[in-house]
Amino acid sequence: MLSKIKVVLVGALAAVLVLGAAAPAFAQAETQATSSAAAQARWAGGQVMAVGADSFTAIGLRGKERVLAVTADTQFLTAEGQPSSLADLHVGDRVRGSLDVAEDGTLTALLVINLGPQTEYRGVGLGGSVDDAEQSFVFTSRRGRVWEFYVDDATEITNRAGADLTFADIDTGDRLFVHAELRADGQWWALRVGLQLQK
Repeated sequence: MLSKIKVVLVGALAAVLVLGAAAPAFAQAETQATSSAAAQARWAGGQVMAVGADSFTAIGLRGKERVLAVTADTQFLTAEGQPSSLADLHVGDRVRGSLDVAEDGTLTALLVINLGPQTEYRGVGLGGSVDDAEQSFVFTSRRGRVWEFYVDDATEITNRAGADLTFADIDTGDRLFVHAELRADGQWWALRVGLQLQK
């Protein structure tokens, strides 16, 4: 319970810091929008797929990849509201922020908040191929992202009614709920798998 309270407090503090730090970026975006009728500033988020010398590529929640240019005016912050930079951005990091959309579709980052890599997942999707030897299964989320999840003796596997099942009950095409974590070995391990169809 205390850990949940800490998470909520840290999240609230981060939001206050980020919103306070974002004000200059919003002011800048507003200035740019008035100087160019076609320019638009908007909020966006996603996961970093590549980092270049003056740009980075991120994939959004709907699976669309976008290249965002970075200029001397782009402001970088950590999730705690501390100053950061493009050099601190790595493949796999989650980012949120504001961007400028030019008339030709070019995207320029105004504010980039680096939330760090994703270490936990919860979601619903479809089960794919099952590997009995590795005790793993492929999973495609509703947004089209493909994952490979591993199970161990601690993985809780149940049906919709809450009855205990085993790894052998997971089949290709099953509708699943998965709660998983990224561990030190770089693999995603399922903490809980819920089969959404009664078995």
